[in-house]
Amino acid sequence: MHKDTCRTEKMNFGDKLNRSIFTSGFDIKMPLNKHFITFKLKIKQIKAPLLICCLFFLMGLIYFAITESSTDINTLLLLIFGITDPQTPSMFSQIYTMLWTIVISQVIIALILSSLMEKYNPITTCQISAQIQKDHTVIIGYNHLGERIYQNLKFAEEAYSIIDQNTENVDELVNSGEPVVIGDPTEKNNLIQTGILNCKKAIILSNDTRETITIAYRIRKLNPDCEIFARVFEKKLAQFLQRAPVKATIFSTSDWTIQDIDRWSKSIYGTALVIGNNHMGQKIAELIGNRPKRQVIMVDHFKDEKSPNRKEQSQIATLDTADCTLEYLENSVELRKVTQCFICWNNEEQFTRSLILLTNLVQSYGFIKVYVRIFDKELFSLVKELGGIPFSTSLNAANHLKILMEKKHSKSAFLRINSSEIRYS
Repeated sequence: MHKDTCRTEKMNFGDKLNRSIFTSGFDIKMPLNKHFITFKLKIKQIKAPLLICCLFFLMGLIYFAITESSTDINTLLLLIFGITDPQTPSMFSQIYTMLWTIVISQVIIALILSSLMEKYNPITTCQISAQIQKDHTVIIGYNHLGERIYQNLKFAEEAYSIIDQNTENVDELVNSGEPVVIGDPTEKNNLIQTGILNCKKAIILSNDTRETITIAYRIRKLNPDCEIFARVFEKKLAQFLQRAPVKATIFSTSDWTIQDIDRWSKSIYGTALVIGNNHMGQKIAELIGNRPKRQVIMVDHFKDEKSPNRKEQSQIATLDTADCTLEYLENSVELRKVTQCFICWNNEEQFTRSLILLTNLVQSYGFIKVYVRIFDKELFSLVKELGGIPFSTSLNAANHLKILMEKKHSKSAFLRINSSEIRYS
């Protein structure tokens, strides 16, 4: 026990040292201090009255420098700010003093209104905060992988902005005052609000093929120099986005996960249950279905038009049901012939059902290896304690992104991720 503790402490220290070495070894532009960003945000919100104030100051400086040339600098400043009267009063100086008071009042009112807007309209404040970012990473799509990327960028104190059209997804970020834009990322104006013109990297995490293409093209037109990383599901789309004019670096989180599943399934025979008719589930079914002495049974409700079309394979059977329980499986499948079960539901609301099915299978059919798709690393230990094997497309993707960006020589916070946190195999 003591040795394990010491080993953990050494790993944590090594990880911290690695982060420190990496940061000092590269010229990474760290984000502006939070208070400085707040200051810039305030200035942007009151720039109109502030500009008028500066013009008035310049006008007073020129006028009083000419008419009161014998005064020292301190007296000159007092005259400009209307605190003292000039030695030779004039109509202009009287009007100037009166208007100066009004201009200062407008600046103060603008500051008060901007503070109220920040408090009662945080969405606008977050959008302005996103737009003023520079040399940052734009995260397009705040899903599980997007959250993981955000956490690592924030931990490494590297600048970022986020855009998602679902308010619920980013609600906590907005309440925290993070640089977030709520809107359709395919629209040019919304992308501009993320600071895309000045970003160094954009990561597209959309699940929609049309969206990915549209976003990638718009980003390249707006910013010819930034690196574009795009998650894709189809090889044809990958080849399309890699070519000019987009020249994006593509990746597939499901393909990365399949590498682990391929390793887990190589020396196993018998029937595999794949529960969940989604992209991940279908890739697992196709992988195992191509193996000799293997049979695959996909179990789910097959009326989801958004799911990719599964290739027809003689070794893959389907069971159409919206209520996948142990009782249903016992009545529909010869569970004694099942050696593996992959629960691939990609909805957090279905995770409770995953745990119930896992528990029942482990208790009644302990010889079946049950793999459960998870979304948060906190659930990793829970699934293992219940006797399952957790896997994830988003959590495991961080390590693969690290390798991908190393190949691109990309100086990013991803390179400072501790791989021991995310390798679950």
